[in-house]
Parts: sequence; C-alpha cells; structure tokens
Amino acid sequence: MTRNLQGISRRAFAAVVCASLAGCATTSRHPWVENGERIGTMWRSETAYGAECRYVNFDGQTQRVERRDHSNTLLPGASVVRFTYDPTGELAEETCCDMSDTPTACDDGYVFKKYSYPAPDTGGRVISYVFLDKDRNPVCTVNGYAYAKLVHEGSGPQLKEVSLEDIRNQPASGVWDGVNGVAHVRYTVLDGIGAVRCGVYVGPSGEVVGRKTIEGTCSYYSQQTTTTTHYQGGRSSSVTTYK
Repeated sequence: MTRNLQGISRRAFAAVVCASLAGCATTSRHPWVENGERIGTMWRSETAYGAECRYVNFDGQTQRVERRDHSNTLLPGASVVRFTYDPTGELAEETCCDMSDTPTACDDGYVFKKYSYPAPDTGGRVISYVFLDKDRNPVCTVNGYAYAKLVHEGSGPQLKEVSLEDIRNQPASGVWDGVNGVAHVRYTVLDGIGAVRCGVYVGPSGEVVGRKTIEGTCSYYSQQTTTTTHYQGGRSSSVTTYK
C-alpha cells in the first residue's frame, strides 16, 4: 500500500496523502473516534475491492491503513498496515497485519519495513529501509531487493540516486520504475519541453540496463539509437535499453 511513496520525504508522508485524497471524488473525510474521543481523521477512499481507510492523528502522522471489502469487513491476508515513528517524528517502521492484528506477510513478501536516516555524504536527504520477514530477518521482496537507499535532491521529494541490495548486502538485480535487473539508479535533469527528469538504470555488474524519462519530453542519444519518450501523466511506460 505504500510502494509508490518511495521518493517522498517521510515527514511529509501524511500531508501528501491527505492532499491527494482530498482532491479525489471517491474519497471522504470522517472523524477518527476511539473510546468516545476524537483522536484524528479517517480518510476513506473507495476502491475496486471496497475501500482503503487511512487513519491520521492530529500530528499529521498516519497511524494505520486498512483494506476493507464492500461490506466494510477487513479483507483476508495482510489487510492492515501499522506505522510507528521515532522520537523526532520520522517514520520508523511499517508492520503488515491481518484482521486479527497478527503480523503477516503482505503480497510483496515482507512483514516489516524498517526505516533509517543515514547522514548524507554530500548533501541531500537520505532514507534507507530494509524489508524483514516474521522473524525480523532481511527478505527479498517480489521486486528482488531487501535493502534500498534513497538519496534526495536537497530536502525535497525528488530523487537523485537509488541503491538496491539483496539479503547479503550485495548489489541486487531488482525492479525499479518498471525496469528489470536494477542495482543502482541515477536521476538527471535535462533540457527539454518543461521539466525533464530521466533515469539511468545500472545492473549489479555496472552495466546500463535501461534509460527512462520520468517527467517531461526528452530526447537522448547513444551510438546505436536516438529515442524520444513522451510523458503524459503517471509513470512513462517506455524503457530504452542500450548495449
């Protein structure tokens, strides 16, 4: 349920989600009340399977997300994600649970997602996370990596670099931005029509396995081909591979 938030500052996590939900016609806002006391806001977003309910406290921190069917019953499997925060307010961990609140592996193959915030080498906010199984051992997800390190441009949400590793802390051969066989990504801003951001995707042996336009319209050249990709909202589905 949080896989599309990888490039977003976790401190701004709830604010970004709530802002996007508020603009959605299928989303409604309700008081979050427990034991007769209001403790935050519940955002209910209608989905094909029923609804996704996101509970946000008055500090703007998402506390849990639930997936419910059309009868408002929690779905089988890992239908609840709980969020915990460190003393500074940063997201510390996500826990996938079933309807009885027991930690359970989600569809992506992990139970816990643990965050840390290493000091940057040369500027830019850094977020690292590791996926864990029920015994809290590192586990590769369906995307083929257990560890990820995200380096941002300054303190904003834009990514500068991404590094992926397997359970042995070796370069992974994972999936990132829809590109296969990725261990490292470098994002570049180029001149083009509007804001143009392109990604260069590198495999575990250092080979370039793909290039992709993330935003804007961009032309780039190799000795073998010139490719132009158009961005029309959401992620571009085109990938250019160079040998």
